[in-house]
Amino acid sequence: MDDDAWNDLLNAIEERKVLPIVGPGVTTFGADDQLLGPWLAERLAASLKVPVASLPDKYTLNDVVVRHLMSGGKSNLVYSRLHAILEKHAEKPTPGPTLQRLAEVDGLNLFVTTTFDRLLKQALNSVRYAGRDVTTERVFAPLGGSDEPANGPSQEKSSPYDTQARLSQISSATVLHILGRVAPIAGGFVAWDEDLLDFICKLSSASGLGSMPNLSKDLSDKDVSLPALGLNFSDWLLRLFLRVAWQDRVDAKDLSTTYVAEAVTPVSQDNLVMMWECRSNSVEVLEVEPREFVRELAERWKERRKNDPQLPAPGKLVMPPKMPPNSIFISYVREDFVAVRNLVTRLENRGCIVWLDTEQLKSGGDYNVLIRRYIEKDCCAFISVISENTESQAKAYAHKERSWAIQPFEEYSGPEKHDFYHPVIISQIELGKVIREPEPFQTIGRVQFMDGMVDDDFCDRLYAIQQRALGQGK
Repeated sequence: MDDDAWNDLLNAIEERKVLPIVGPGVTTFGADDQLLGPWLAERLAASLKVPVASLPDKYTLNDVVVRHLMSGGKSNLVYSRLHAILEKHAEKPTPGPTLQRLAEVDGLNLFVTTTFDRLLKQALNSVRYAGRDVTTERVFAPLGGSDEPANGPSQEKSSPYDTQARLSQISSATVLHILGRVAPIAGGFVAWDEDLLDFICKLSSASGLGSMPNLSKDLSDKDVSLPALGLNFSDWLLRLFLRVAWQDRVDAKDLSTTYVAEAVTPVSQDNLVMMWECRSNSVEVLEVEPREFVRELAERWKERRKNDPQLPAPGKLVMPPKMPPNSIFISYVREDFVAVRNLVTRLENRGCIVWLDTEQLKSGGDYNVLIRRYIEKDCCAFISVISENTESQAKAYAHKERSWAIQPFEEYSGPEKHDFYHPVIISQIELGKVIREPEPFQTIGRVQFMDGMVDDDFCDRLYAIQQRALGQGK
């Protein structure tokens, strides 16, 4: 890629229009950035007692599974042993430099992965959230076998596989395992080629992408770029996978721009380039090793960040520049950011669309008019975050936001009043010291969730309120 192409990609990342598809070619572990796939194949062969002499020189997981089954081995052992290697082993692998570099590109919040390990999630938690378990996981496992719910019990009431919102509305790190996640029994993830065919067939069905409207729309959106990083698929399988993702033929017009970075032989590389140039002008095959592509992407993003102080700092919530209609508006002071990030993550995990002012340094008539309109006309619910910080700052912008919430609150009647305004205490402040809430809200019951960790009941209630508003087209 030349500088212009890199700038196009970086611009798209800033505009929240890039959805990377992460494969085994960039899934690394350890300080030496070793690929996980060959290591897993070696460990599985030893665990299943498959003779290495019976395998090809550079054998894969698929080679090990095939040889195990041909020798009369039980198929269920494949999944239980892989689960034990990744989840139960005393020396579990930790994310390598490539995954950490990818996590550093914090303009990317949604990642689709074709691998079944959790290293990408661990890298995101480590790089962006100081090791705290904040990153959301979604798992496409239509064949069963998932060892635990990915999204918590409340998520099953909506779409169990889909992302919590459209790409442009996701403000915290999210990983979607499109080919399942490691589990102790069959059906929960792709361990070999036969599993892969099953999953792709399911993806193309009504119970696949048809049941995931947010992801489906993002994958087929011609304005969204899809970097396919180290998927390690054969030519025909790559075409099949991308056709399912695009939900259209590879030679169709107006497809999303897809960058394919694969570690292949020169002959295969030439075949890929010729095939895509003949069939589609939407795909650019990058003649670069996937790990090297990620390294350069991280370096260029870091350089752009250094030269543009307006870009969000790592760990900062990134909101759409304009509030989506019927969002849940969150009013807070910047000192409570960590707790607010927890609150946002919990609500987004439930499927809520939230918005908050992340640029609190702005002021002026036009900006005030915009925020006031969001509160008075456009949001479906208003959360007032309360702490010692809000009560000690009489002139905080949050109090102005709460005064603007009075008009829409008074326009509601009966229980709907309590559906609009939600005071949430995030600290140990004594109730008697909460004095800055506007007078109309003084009688509303306040809930307390330390550090913004709202419970499932609260999330369910806000989700139901928002769904009603969206259905009524407020």
